[in-house]
Amino acid sequence: VTTCQVPPLRPWGILVLRPLTGREGIWPPRFAAIDHQGAPAVRLLSPERDATVRFTTDGSNPDADAAVYREPIPIESCREIHARSYRSGTASAASVLGHLPAVGQGAKSLLANGDFSQGTDSWRRVVSQPAGSGNALEFAVEKVEKLGNRFAARLEVKASDGVPYHLRLVQPVDVSKEAKLYVTATLLADRRTRVRFGIQGRTAPYRVIHVGILEIGPEPRRFRWGMANPHGDLDAQVQLDLGYCAPGTTVWLSDVTVRELRSGE
Repeated sequence: VTTCQVPPLRPWGILVLRPLTGREGIWPPRFAAIDHQGAPAVRLLSPERDATVRFTTDGSNPDADAAVYREPIPIESCREIHARSYRSGTASAASVLGHLPAVGQGAKSLLANGDFSQGTDSWRRVVSQPAGSGNALEFAVEKVEKLGNRFAARLEVKASDGVPYHLRLVQPVDVSKEAKLYVTATLLADRRTRVRFGIQGRTAPYRVIHVGILEIGPEPRRFRWGMANPHGDLDAQVQLDLGYCAPGTTVWLSDVTVRELRSGE
């Protein structure tokens, strides 16, 4: 509807917005990045309750005959999204989201069985000394009610020496030089705990692309990362480290995606 510049506020201030009398307008829709059916997508949101959102993906601004937004738009299917809100024949300004992958050049998936629908295939449990025997970490796959009855890896810590990487769930991935990655995962635990999640090289000197410490608990949390490989081609692995968890802790991991954006995207 309008744009304004906010001046520096020292030490603080209040900005008050009031609509002009006799003027009507419609707020344009905004974009939200989400995961939809395991792939990056865009959701269109309108602050106008009774407005219809229309969009195009061919670079043109939508008119009153353009497609009506009803569900998330996969970003792999279009290069650019234009959207407008319509109400009673009046259109908002256009919102534009560009620099999306060209058709047929979308994000390439690096991970197998990220939804655990194929059981434990492609994933490996790693227990290092002196954390204990292989029984220090139990690994199975089950459907979890809190995750909408989706499959998840069930990881139960039986013993731990407190070193995070001594208890680990991993899957190898090959990451190309300067690759840009989009990584997501959902985590849940039966108690408040810390875990580490990330991607790094499988062999010394264990070059790190990104590894972070996460706080998780009884409510599912969806994590998203954008990261870039600063190294050359890397024989790497996706890893969930559970050595911080106290014995008796159970952690669930689901909906893991690792996508590599190709050059120019």
